[in-house]
Formats: sequence, C-alpha cells, structure tokens
Amino acid sequence: MRPLQDSDRRHFDAAQGWLVLGSFIEADAELDNITPEFRVHPYVLGVRWNNYAKAGKWDAAFEVARFLTP
Repeated sequence: MRPLQDSDRRHFDAAQGWLVLGSFIEADAELDNITPEFRVHPYVLGVRWNNYAKAGKWDAAFEVARFLTP
C-alpha cells in the first residue's frame, strides 16, 4: 500500500487529534477530506473504526472492520 500523500497525511493527523479530544464529528470530517483513493488505506480505516467505536456507532464500526479483515 502506498504511503499517504502530504495533504492526506495532514487530514489523517488532524483526525487523530480530534479523536483524542473526543470530537468525533470533526474527526470524521477530516477523514472525509482524504482523497477517495486513500480512504480505504488500512491506517485511515483504523482511525475511522476507532472513531466509530468511541462514539458508540457499532454498526458503522462493524462495516469498517469488514474492510480491515481478510
């Protein structure tokens, strides 16, 4: 898997920061700003899963987990 591009990396880092602060909506918005090609990157999916899990959105977390497991 290719590494994230600089602009995508900034959104990824910002999403992680929002997640640490407990701002789930902002974290999700940052992940949505990542280039569509990289939204399925395992690191991005991992942060999205954590975001949904911490927000208690278990159905959405399950759907993301399906992409993370073979």
